[in-house]
Amino acid sequence: RWAVHLKSEVMQKLILANSEREFFDSEPAVFHWASEERPELLVFGFTMATVAMIASEALQIPVMGFVLQPTSLPSKAYPPIFPLD
Repeated sequence: RWAVHLKSEVMQKLILANSEREFFDSEPAVFHWASEERPELLVFGFTMATVAMIASEALQIPVMGFVLQPTSLPSKAYPPIFPLD
């Protein structure tokens, strides 16, 4: 919890990398269903970029990211571009 409050860019990158690693185990399922269903487009969220790009490249399916927040850890140091309130 203390790491979230740090302003270090390195720590924030480590947190993001760890969250991507947590989702990497789902790659076989994503690859299987993308090869079965053959969608026109793979759309990934914040933590699934690597998995989606692997499936996209192997299956020749276009990929597009959908990331709602402009910064990974909103704070006073990194205010959002457009507040949602």
